[in-house]
Parts: sequence; C-alpha cells; structure tokens
Amino acid sequence: MNTKLCACVAFFFASGILCAGSAIAGEKQTLKFSEVDSGIDSGIDDKTEFVIRSDSEWKTFWTKHKSRQLPVPAAPKIDFKKDMVIAVIAGSKPSGGYGAKITSIEKTDKELLVDATLTKPRPGGISAQMMTQPFDIVKCLTAPGALKIEWKESN
Repeated sequence: MNTKLCACVAFFFASGILCAGSAIAGEKQTLKFSEVDSGIDSGIDDKTEFVIRSDSEWKTFWTKHKSRQLPVPAAPKIDFKKDMVIAVIAGSKPSGGYGAKITSIEKTDKELLVDATLTKPRPGGISAQMMTQPFDIVKCLTAPGALKIEWKESN
C-alpha cells in the first residue's frame, strides 16, 4: 500500500476516534438521588444552593440549616467517600403554599446540572400567613464539577 495512502487512512481513523471520544466526553449522565430532608423551615433565608462533599461542610451546613430548631437535631449520616449532598433553598417566602423540589441531576465533565421546581401557592387559594423557607436536600454518588441550578416554577 502507498505510504501516503496509509498516512491518510491512519489520520482519518485517528480523527474518527478523537471525534467519537469528544462526543462521549461532552455527554450528560443522569445521577440517581435520594431524599435527605425537605420542608419549609430552613434556617437559611436567602435563595441559594449547595454542593457538599465533606463531613465538615455537612456539619456546618446542617447547623445553619436547622438553626431554628433547639436543640439542633443531629445531621443524618452521609458516607462522603462515595456520596455528596446537593441542597436547594428557595429563600424566605411570605406565606405557606411554597415548596422546593430537586427533580433531576445530570453531570457533564465540568458541571452538575440540577433542575429544581419552586411550587407557588395557587392564586386565590388559602395559605398559612407565616414566613417559610422551602428547601430540598438530596444525596447522590459523588461527582466533580460546579453546581448549576435551573429553577422552574409551578402552581
């Protein structure tokens, strides 16, 4: 076989492998997750999110999150050798009827993409007249990457 032809075939073959590899590297992978805690009474008033990957971060977060309960309940046990925690806090709301829920987690090679839903009270509905702080906290297999939250709203 001609050496130029061999070089061409090798180049196109290698290019195909590189292209296939970069398509795989850019794919999203869905992560399964399970509930750790959810509700409407977080001690964190601001709309924020957290990815927690160590015991010390977990204890600090949990103490702040449960600061309205005295005594502060013990944090659930998390095995940070294999799992991480993702928390979304919807911020202070003027009444009951609000909720926060993580609906999916996907990872790419650089980010953790989290879909969360903020449920609002129905227009004209009856809601408790008290400040609430809706939140959802889940655990999933540990993965690197920055946290990116996409909030959706529903009634």
